[in-house]
Amino acid sequence: MLITLSPPIYSLGPDFYDEVLAGDFDFKEIRFVNKKIFQLLGIDPNSKETIINHFLKFKPLPNNVVKPLALRYHGHQFHNYNPELGDGRGFLFAQFRDTNQNLFEIGTKGSGTTPYSRRGDGRLTLKGAVREALCSAYLEFQNVPTSKTFSIIETAESLIRYDEPSPTRSSVLTRYSHGHIRIGTFQRLFYFQNKENIETLTEYSLKHFYPHESKGQYPFLDLFFFSVWRLTDLVAAYMVSGFVHGVLNTDNINISGESFDYGPYRFLPTFDPNFTAAYFDNQGLYSFGQQPQAFLWNLEQLRKCLFYTSTESQDLFLNDFRNKNQEDLTILFNKYFSLHMVRRLLRKLNLQPKNLSPDSAFYRFYHLPLIPSTTSSAQEAFGDLLQTELLNELINSDLFKVSEELLTHFFSWISDISEKITTLPFKKSPSYEEFYFYLKSRLLNSTHLNTAFKPFEEQTQRLISFIETFFELSNSDQINYRSTSQEYPETLLIDEIETIWSLIDSEDDWSLFNKKIRRLEESSLQSAP
Repeated sequence: MLITLSPPIYSLGPDFYDEVLAGDFDFKEIRFVNKKIFQLLGIDPNSKETIINHFLKFKPLPNNVVKPLALRYHGHQFHNYNPELGDGRGFLFAQFRDTNQNLFEIGTKGSGTTPYSRRGDGRLTLKGAVREALCSAYLEFQNVPTSKTFSIIETAESLIRYDEPSPTRSSVLTRYSHGHIRIGTFQRLFYFQNKENIETLTEYSLKHFYPHESKGQYPFLDLFFFSVWRLTDLVAAYMVSGFVHGVLNTDNINISGESFDYGPYRFLPTFDPNFTAAYFDNQGLYSFGQQPQAFLWNLEQLRKCLFYTSTESQDLFLNDFRNKNQEDLTILFNKYFSLHMVRRLLRKLNLQPKNLSPDSAFYRFYHLPLIPSTTSSAQEAFGDLLQTELLNELINSDLFKVSEELLTHFFSWISDISEKITTLPFKKSPSYEEFYFYLKSRLLNSTHLNTAFKPFEEQTQRLISFIETFFELSNSDQINYRSTSQEYPETLLIDEIETIWSLIDSEDDWSLFNKKIRRLEESSLQSAP
């Protein structure tokens, strides 16, 4: 990893950020360090002095961002536009580029007040930091593109929060990601009718988030299609992993296609499309089943911003779909979303269609990295697949059609059992993750079988018969590890999170937290597709 001599963020100009000072907090203890990423950046993860100086006091790293930058953005919050947003308790601290010129950043959470804090104190509770670290580690384990928790430092202050027993403990968290340019960043420029800065931000986003993709004549069109592709993949990853983000506002959607900022998230305890993570989401706007619609709505806001500067791009987009209403984006979204759902379901079940030829578009698509790779070859393969001819070949192929059938059968199986099991005495519906685990175990004739599924053998056998007719195992070693080395799947349900936190809160015992993080890291390495 190379430290940049000139952080790219400065190329945007001062209209995109405010220089700020980090808060002055009393150090209590270093609670978490992502050693792998520290080492990647050439930073000693065992140096207490280094960690405190750079990730609590925020002394600048060599040849990097000189002063912390609170980024400016607006956004729709539950479909209500808010022009008073911006980094209110965090900032951009550092940027890096690797040898392939891919961008990486360190951002903060709980690092003090900024001009955008409004009535907030700019702080993060320790429980909030623990929850975010667990979430990002579990999402990485599930192959969801996500920011990674870089460090957690507990500070000595007590905080008052209405959604936690108070006073409660405080912390400063840093996260590592590909960038912090949001849909809301573009919305702010659209709000001020600043075409020049939209053009600047478009070029910046293409250069740093999509450096290896083939570009066309119209940058706004390129960025829009790339963003739709990446973000439909992200929401497909949410749906396959059973993740409910909770707050899918436009200021929480990154142009890079990475998930980040984990507040009231949940993972599905049972299959329920209406399950809502945030207690304040009274209408279920961001419920599990509504997440694809939320991403579609957010992408429509991005479309308005990008095409505001270029009627030519807008005309090309509309002509391509031969209709001039809202459905044009819906068609594109549904096409991409279906592709990603199929690929992610197959990869999670470790299945591939029989007779899959290495020369086929489906083969190339199937083997794309689940977490977008930073290598140029993988990025170029992704760019090639966005070509209309290849996409049409892929979507019209028999392999894709039968894989779509599997998608339908699989979720019908989950829905049917989840609905009927509640009518049986003393039966609790398996967790969402247990459905995957059980099916993979059955395909391997494993002895680790959940007895809750016994009353539904007929439904299960129909699904297995369909799978065995058209699909085969793609990586038996990986399935063997994930399905037979333990009796239960690795989950992250709310009860476990609360148990981990309770031990920290009452006894300052971090053993369950450390054990969970370590287990997720080890499982990710051994089960990586």
